[in-house]
Amino acid sequence: MKLVAILLVGARAGISPKTKIGYSTGGDTSLPMGINPTGTVSVDLPLDDLPISVRLNGEYEMSENEMAPKELTVDIDAGSVGPVDVSGVLTIGDPLGARELTGEATLAHEYGTVTFDSTEAMPKEVTIRALSKAGVEVRPSWNPRIGAPEGLSFDIDARLQADSDRAVIYATAAPGKRPEVRFHFGFSDGSLDITPLLDEGAKATKFEYVKTGLPNGASARATLQDKTLTLGAEVAVAGGELLPEVTVDLNDVTAAPKLSLKQSFSL
Repeated sequence: MKLVAILLVGARAGISPKTKIGYSTGGDTSLPMGINPTGTVSVDLPLDDLPISVRLNGEYEMSENEMAPKELTVDIDAGSVGPVDVSGVLTIGDPLGARELTGEATLAHEYGTVTFDSTEAMPKEVTIRALSKAGVEVRPSWNPRIGAPEGLSFDIDARLQADSDRAVIYATAAPGKRPEVRFHFGFSDGSLDITPLLDEGAKATKFEYVKTGLPNGASARATLQDKTLTLGAEVAVAGGELLPEVTVDLNDVTAAPKLSLKQSFSL
């Protein structure tokens, strides 16, 4: 059994901190019953006198029976400089050990974005504002570190009806790469997503059906890919939610199914 504890603390003027804890099963550790607690901590720090909002996020995991920070990130929204919005993320891996420091900053304008990171001065990614016409939306992006045409890619959303999300084709195309395509069909009480061209040789297809509108706001999900069937649900419980899941290998129906359970509570 694996235990996952999630702690979210929001510190904002005039707002009481909120805490969310949870657990999930699965995995092996040396602790009794295989328990391996992990968790995250999140704190908002609005600077009322400055146009800056800061969010601290920490990830923790149990190691040799000691709770040690795994990673610390600092998300910064620095507001606007003229027409440009400035934001960034600072990540400290193993803050009590090797302290691996990385950073990323994004400049956003109505015409697109430019993203930099701490590895080199050349931008990591440049995107252009989406181009839309007749239900088709194209979002070009470019990785200058790779150059053209290999660094170019296009995210495409094509709606069969221009003003409806009931039937949409999502695709990502890039020179020299196999296109990624997903077909989405929305219903009044759920949705069906079909993703072909997966795995080696592009022979696998993933089917995912989500059923909503069940009693007490519950939902159910069925996923089939490469003869592996996964059934899951999301059920509201007192103070939180319950997410049971079972995975069945259709190649070997005699094998025991894999069970997992996640549950969270808001305090």
